[in-house]
Amino acid sequence: MQPLRIMAELASSFAAFHPVALDAVLAAMLAARDQYPPPSVVTRVPPLTDLPLLVHPLGFAHASQAHCTVGSYETVRWTKKSPPVLEASILTSAKVIPLAGRWKSYYMPLRLTLPAGMLLTWWAVGDLAEVARLLAGCFGVGAKRNCGHGWVATWTVELWPEDWSILRPADEYAGALVPARNLPAELAPRGWSHWQTGWTSYPYWRAGAAPLVAVPPPAEAGSAR
Repeated sequence: MQPLRIMAELASSFAAFHPVALDAVLAAMLAARDQYPPPSVVTRVPPLTDLPLLVHPLGFAHASQAHCTVGSYETVRWTKKSPPVLEASILTSAKVIPLAGRWKSYYMPLRLTLPAGMLLTWWAVGDLAEVARLLAGCFGVGAKRNCGHGWVATWTVELWPEDWSILRPADEYAGALVPARNLPAELAPRGWSHWQTGWTSYPYWRAGAAPLVAVPPPAEAGSAR
């Protein structure tokens, strides 16, 4: 296991309802390779120990969220949220009605981020060859990839001299260390001001009473995230 830097050169702007975490991307590629059922149907996910990443004693992978210098935000678009009718029909004979109730279709805003240089960067501690092998099959990141958002043109996985997967130096904070991913309180920098409820490991979208975690600094146009 070695410190790594992973870069994705994008072919389009990307949409993300949640930060794009490297451990979640690798878990998705493992699930596809091992033919796990769709996450909209079941909640079974690849074990953390199956990832080619170093696992922290507190139960999360040494892998950061996506970092980029934000070039601009495109106009907010709208996307239709539809129920998984096809998947549900395979598992149950019950009716799924998309006109009302919990399965109702609706429109939601989709904010598209255009990173400067079209680059997203992650840091991790892991097996370089295996991380590169898994990412070679990943053609997009973020939400609505089937609509052409977040397509990846090329992946680059290389050795990095330091471990920036948990804390990284930030120019906008005068070189001070800031969280590179969601962190439990005991690992947060002293006096850190950015907190929210969330999870420190995938799946980040799961339901439940999430704890308070330290999060990376927010991004604004022209700044890094």
